[in-house]
Amino acid sequence: MDDLFGKALFDYFQGDSKSSLILHNKFGEPDSLELDGYFFEPDELPDFDMIALDFCQGNILDIGAAAGRHALYLQSLGKKVTALDISEKCVELMTIRGVKNILHKDIYKLKDQKFDTLFLLMNGLGISKNIRGFRQLLGHARNILEKNGIFILDSADVSYLKERYALPEKEYFGEIDYRFEYKGELGKWFTWLYLDQKKLTSICEECGWKAHIIYTDPEGQYLSILTQ
Repeated sequence: MDDLFGKALFDYFQGDSKSSLILHNKFGEPDSLELDGYFFEPDELPDFDMIALDFCQGNILDIGAAAGRHALYLQSLGKKVTALDISEKCVELMTIRGVKNILHKDIYKLKDQKFDTLFLLMNGLGISKNIRGFRQLLGHARNILEKNGIFILDSADVSYLKERYALPEKEYFGEIDYRFEYKGELGKWFTWLYLDQKKLTSICEECGWKAHIIYTDPEGQYLSILTQ
């Protein structure tokens, strides 16, 4: 694992605000990721995030916690939260920033704990990679979520990309290929999943979940709470 994302976040925290983390795709021009948002203080968090955070209850798992902005907020409220990330540099960064409970682990290797809330924001369901992977994630979530627990996630409808670009042929248009570039180093290609609301709802129903869409912003980003 090249962990260019984790390295870029760590360097930014250490004061390097000039080195760009570039995100390449297979259909258009690359973008530079804005890293400052990963370090928002509680009073800087956007309304979108606050709506999601208000639903967190009980024992919370912050999946793909990155720099720990959500975990730190929940922790400041006295809530029981565990920050999980596969990135070694993100784990090191969160430790420095004061996140108390951290797991350096792939979520699929997490088997011996159960949570009341699974929290997966900032397009985090992209870790599924594709439709088949999302079904796998839902299956695993059932194993680590308490019976009456909730799974909070967000995503977006990226169908507009089909109108602008010739996307690579995929099972679903929301399966997008990316690679990072940082300080001259190119990472490996990976697939990131975006689901429109209709597709999310239908897959959840197939897998025995109920998707509740609780908020949609003007740009089409939406929040959903999944229940078993």
